[in-house]
Amino acid sequence: MNKLLYVTCIVLLVQSCASTVLKRQEGNANLNAAPKISENFEGVFIDIADAFAKAYPGTSKQLNKKFVSSPVQPEFWYPHIFVADVELQEVLKSSCSGSFGRFQESPSSFGRYYQYFNRQNPDYKYHKRLRESYYEEKQKHKYDIEYKSIWLNEMHEKQDIDLFKYNNSDAFRDSVTNGEKYDYSISGNLRVSLLTLLKRKIRETKINDKKITEYNNIGGNFEPLVSYFCFTDINKFEVIALGQITRKSGFGYSVQFSGYFNQDDFKQAITKATDDYVAGFQKQRMITEQTVRRKELDKLKQIRKVEADKKKRIEHTEQIALSKKTWDNRFNTTYKLGDSVCTWDNKMAFIEQKTNEKMKILIKGELASSYLPGYFFGHQPLYDYDKSFKYEKEESITWLPRNQIGHCGFNL
Repeated sequence: MNKLLYVTCIVLLVQSCASTVLKRQEGNANLNAAPKISENFEGVFIDIADAFAKAYPGTSKQLNKKFVSSPVQPEFWYPHIFVADVELQEVLKSSCSGSFGRFQESPSSFGRYYQYFNRQNPDYKYHKRLRESYYEEKQKHKYDIEYKSIWLNEMHEKQDIDLFKYNNSDAFRDSVTNGEKYDYSISGNLRVSLLTLLKRKIRETKINDKKITEYNNIGGNFEPLVSYFCFTDINKFEVIALGQITRKSGFGYSVQFSGYFNQDDFKQAITKATDDYVAGFQKQRMITEQTVRRKELDKLKQIRKVEADKKKRIEHTEQIALSKKTWDNRFNTTYKLGDSVCTWDNKMAFIEQKTNEKMKILIKGELASSYLPGYFFGHQPLYDYDKSFKYEKEESITWLPRNQIGHCGFNL
């Protein structure tokens, strides 16, 4: 048993390959046998796939043999078992000619294992030893769990990938260039996890077993999932994923799997992510520009209103001054028969006859009592300026001294 096969057994096939002390000792005796190290992840995966086939009769190979899965198993892994991959990590790191990274999801994200790490779960207190074992293993091996970049926007900013190679459209370049201007930057709005794309890729395998799947798709949970990334150059990366899938409800069934993927497998998904970003940016820009235009129109309306109010005030002031002057000069005013005149108490009339001292007027109406006396002679409020007034109709004839009437304008 070479080192890689032994490693694969430890990490992937705990119950099948290394379930006895004897087999574990046999594996340890061969650790110094100078095993062959592949030059890339794909070579390592081929060895993993071979180990799978030997350990699990009936192993399924899909996606052009880049994904292998075991038959349905009646047992589950526990989280602490899955962190015991230090040897495999060393092999993969040695097989990466560029930047290497390892990513393992938190136990709290292991769908079925969440109960073991959730303090709110009633069963939390019964799984203390399992949790201790998990953290002891992590601490003992001091795993390299740091990962250089996991989000598409970060990968682009750190030049792990060049998103313009996936989407060279003018629309995408415009979105990236003007993202900040419209509060839709690539850093805040193209936060697509490469791990999310990896899970989608795994789901494309459509593991077809009624104990695990629903509607011919993976209906179970990923529990747990560990991924190893190797960035050899910009736009060139490889990933090996290890994990198990359990059915969504109930206990007793799981499928172990391992898959190899590279940048070509994610090209379509990354391009779609950039297209989605463009669509979101264009929507945001439209909303922003509409908001700006609306604010500009509101501002223009306000300016026009202020200008109109100012003009109205000026006109009102001029009209008040003219009306006061008309009343003040009523003694020297010349009248003709039929002229419209008003009294200080807001009666509206027409001249029927005149003498040097008096005027015979035909009264046609009187303003409502809410109006101030002298309304037509300088006591018209600004809020009433240029508006129709309320009056009561009246038909009467009377003689008044000339000093009790003055010219005014009205339409009855």
